[in-house]
Amino acid sequence: MEAQYLINSAYIKNNFNTTVISGVNYYPFTFDIDDLIERFISMATIIILPVCLCMGYPIFLLAIVNEKEKKLIEIMKINGLKMSNYWIVNYFFDWIFYWICIAVFWFAGTFVLGLRAFTHTGFMVWLVIFNGWGMAQISWAFLTSVFLNRTQTASIVGYCIAVYFMAIG
Repeated sequence: MEAQYLINSAYIKNNFNTTVISGVNYYPFTFDIDDLIERFISMATIIILPVCLCMGYPIFLLAIVNEKEKKLIEIMKINGLKMSNYWIVNYFFDWIFYWICIAVFWFAGTFVLGLRAFTHTGFMVWLVIFNGWGMAQISWAFLTSVFLNRTQTASIVGYCIAVYFMAIG
């Protein structure tokens, strides 16, 4: 390195009549524990939020399969319920349950804990993300319920798929 420095210095001095001084500057190193804690909390938020939001999926699935297993859907059909009305009511009930959970998480993250993920991200961005996430979970629960007949199996499958959702979320 020293030889390269001497050769470069001589070349520049000879051709450009200028002197170049090289070296290493050490910049001051500061350690901010508050910033480190805030970064750790932000990373934990990124991991924990999808985990918490996926826990509604097994509940959605379990409710439908439970009604199917106990023949409650057949009883409702006998009493004149249209299946389209059944699915619409289930969808909106699950949707309201999901948005109550979202409201609690968003309020706690924004106002109680002041998490950077909530305070530094626009409300409309979160609204679109939460809306898509909720529709995906409820729709997937409806689709999965077609293939399951026992609540025990639905519970296991529901939590396994919720773990998968967490991995991709």
